[in-house]
Amino acid sequence: MQRLAKMNENQDKPDEQASASSESVEEEKPKLPEITKEKLKQILKEHKKWLESDGKKGEKANLREAKLQRAKLGSANLREANLQGADLIGANLQRAKLGEANLQGADLIGANLQRAKLGEANLQEAFLWGADLQKADLWRAKLQEANFGETDLRGLENLTIEQLKEVKTLYKAKLDPELMEKVKKCCPHLLEIPEKNRAN
Repeated sequence: MQRLAKMNENQDKPDEQASASSESVEEEKPKLPEITKEKLKQILKEHKKWLESDGKKGEKANLREAKLQRAKLGSANLREANLQGADLIGANLQRAKLGEANLQGADLIGANLQRAKLGEANLQEAFLWGADLQKADLWRAKLQEANFGETDLRGLENLTIEQLKEVKTLYKAKLDPELMEKVKKCCPHLLEIPEKNRAN
């Protein structure tokens, strides 16, 4: 995977790493829509109305493939929002409400998701390399083929070994001791360097 190769080459240079990853994402998805701060503020406002009125007012947030690098979304209510394929590299989503949100294929390299509420969220094929999910809630979250390389997964709430069995990789991920032992017993291959990057 091109993005993962970029990460390995720049693992000791955080700033260059984010830049290289960003360039790779732009090559793969050159038409990501730009979202200004004002536009994002308006989208969140309309989404709040949509949630509070059970869909009768406002508008559901559609941020599919939106370019939101380093966006400040701490504590934002994005429950049920569409963030499929969004570029959220380095975004601050600390304590964000993302229950039932669609984050399939989203790029969350280095994102801050500490204490985020991700119950029943779709994180299938999401790229979370180097992200911080400490104490996040992953109740029934869909994690199939999600990339958790070098991700901080300590103190997670409602994460089961059954969910972790379906991820793409846990290479160099930080896990609580008990959960790490379960991974080593049932699926130690997830802790190994991803196959496509053995030559790097």
